[in-house]
Amino acid sequence: MHVVACKPSIPARNPPRASYVGHGGRTVRLEAPDELREPWAGSVYATLIGAPELRSDDQGPFFDGADDAKRPAWQVVLTLLLPGERLEDIEPALRDHVDVPYWVPHWRLTQRSRNLASELQERPLLSVFRFLRFTQFFVATPRCDTKFTKHTSDVFLCGQVLDYRPATSIALVDDIDLLQEPGCSYICMVAIRGYSGEPHQVVAIPLVDIRSQAISRDEFVMGFYHGIPTTLRPTRFDTAWRSFSTSPPASRASVRQHLAQAFTAPGAEATVDLGTQAVAYVTPRGTKTSIVPAAYAWRLLHPSSSTMVLEEGDASPDAYTMHETDDVELPLLTRAEADLTPGDQFSAPLPSQPRQAPGA
Repeated sequence: MHVVACKPSIPARNPPRASYVGHGGRTVRLEAPDELREPWAGSVYATLIGAPELRSDDQGPFFDGADDAKRPAWQVVLTLLLPGERLEDIEPALRDHVDVPYWVPHWRLTQRSRNLASELQERPLLSVFRFLRFTQFFVATPRCDTKFTKHTSDVFLCGQVLDYRPATSIALVDDIDLLQEPGCSYICMVAIRGYSGEPHQVVAIPLVDIRSQAISRDEFVMGFYHGIPTTLRPTRFDTAWRSFSTSPPASRASVRQHLAQAFTAPGAEATVDLGTQAVAYVTPRGTKTSIVPAAYAWRLLHPSSSTMVLEEGDASPDAYTMHETDDVELPLLTRAEADLTPGDQFSAPLPSQPRQAPGA
């Protein structure tokens, strides 16, 4: 499994009929959804039933105006229950979709040539493009791309999962070269939080650690505790955000000042990024975008706002986009951008500079 990015596009050419043979019963993945709302559940994996048919009038959720009678569709059953889950364990809204066949256009299904049934126990795909805060990670050794050495950061780091690989193809070792057990079947490639236009660093983290250290996109973009020494225990983001949003800034120009007042901790001037550089991240559909943290905070308070008044020294207006409302074509994440950073090119993240609001 490599990069799993995809985005809406003109339907691909119909696959050759020879490719239909033997695909029935395989587990495949759906086109990435706009947002995975639940922690580790979602209709991302599906099992193919029989052979495709030419369909255009299906009333299911996977058809739209781009589909016509000349496009083949597969009948699939969505995988909604996690291993060991019962029907009553999932949301009532999802129960009516369990074991129900749906028709899905072929171009909304990916990886049909590969059976992903072996992933259903841990479902690593559900962690792709999610965010986490971490201190321990593995870096690729310069001379071996399957051997990764353990590192421990003195500061908290935020990152985003770009990809995953089977743990059987990777050797994790500590600083004295002793083999480490990952505790799961998959290793994730994680991009450390960085800024638009700058080279990003990609490290490896076991899937089990990804899920135990998950954070929201809000925390990632705002840089909550990113670069803060690990001697300071993280507070709750939602508590500080509630303080910020209940006494919101009156204007865009005062956003960073209000953030500095709400997001503070003993020993740190601010626990969020108050800079003017745009933070780079990948949308749930695999497209690359960026936004300045203060602009992101303002847009959360004012979702209908479409413009941002720039302060002196701020980034360009292009840095203030949010993918939910951005209609321009954004570039897809490439396979090379999800490759691990070699050890001889990796530089350990340093503590953030004191975060002081403008005019403080």
